[in-house]
Amino acid sequence: MPWYVLENLFAIKGKKVLEELWHYQAKPIVVVTNPRGQVIHNNAMHMIFVWKIQAFPFRPEDEERLSLHWKWFWNQATKVFPDIEKWIQNDTHIFIYGGTDVAGTQRIGTLLDSIKKDPIIKQADAIIEHFNLSKLDETSASNFRNKITNSMLSRVQTKNSKQDTILKDLKTLMSYKNERTWALLSKGSNVLVIGFDPLVTSVLEDFDEWRVNVPVLQGFDTAFMKYYSEKKASVPPPCLHFQMSNIRSGVPFTITCPEPSCKKKIMEVENASYKCCHGIHYHHASENLNVEIGTTVLKTKWTP
Repeated sequence: MPWYVLENLFAIKGKKVLEELWHYQAKPIVVVTNPRGQVIHNNAMHMIFVWKIQAFPFRPEDEERLSLHWKWFWNQATKVFPDIEKWIQNDTHIFIYGGTDVAGTQRIGTLLDSIKKDPIIKQADAIIEHFNLSKLDETSASNFRNKITNSMLSRVQTKNSKQDTILKDLKTLMSYKNERTWALLSKGSNVLVIGFDPLVTSVLEDFDEWRVNVPVLQGFDTAFMKYYSEKKASVPPPCLHFQMSNIRSGVPFTITCPEPSCKKKIMEVENASYKCCHGIHYHHASENLNVEIGTTVLKTKWTP
């Protein structure tokens, strides 16, 4: 593969065209062409960061193939904790959780260890395993977060990003980065729930109330999801917010909120951070906006 790197300290002719067509913003991008010189990806940089040579020849459909069924998530999770791959192969009930509250994440682990020993769980042959992402060292944690961010930045450039369910899941995970605690439940590689606290911990603490449904509903996962959905209906979703740094190109200023119940839909942009409180609650009274119901609002504030 020929590879050329050119250094030019002066503005080049055609720079405006590059900025308009490929959203070039003075940071490295990888524009991919086919052998006939036709552009097949305006910027495959983020895709390459995530999938490396697996995504060759770096077309949008190659990323789609690799991203199916949460493969983008498990691809990174198994790298930081290899046992997860064995759990997936055995169709195990898997809890992946994390958050900024160390005691809170430890509480989730303690509750799951207790549930695993329950006679009903053993009778149902329900195998439950869990991993606390908060226990990762800083380098591994940073690499994991960066892979998720790059996955999102790559997918947000696609034409159908608003209907992209994988992008919605990526945004949800990114928004939980700064939550006190959060958890994901899957059966094998099939992700069933991505939940926030205190809702997740509350469901696990209430295990005695829904444990009888495990044999009735023929599965731990089914019983968990039923009780979780019932409790979630009465709990307002938390504000979702996240930051994206090292943005290279093609990332829109407006980001839709991944929360299904959100009435507002467009996340606010503040200092290159995205936030949405779903029109329900705000951290500060000054953040309440005078808008008519049904209008779409974007508040943007960029600082150097």
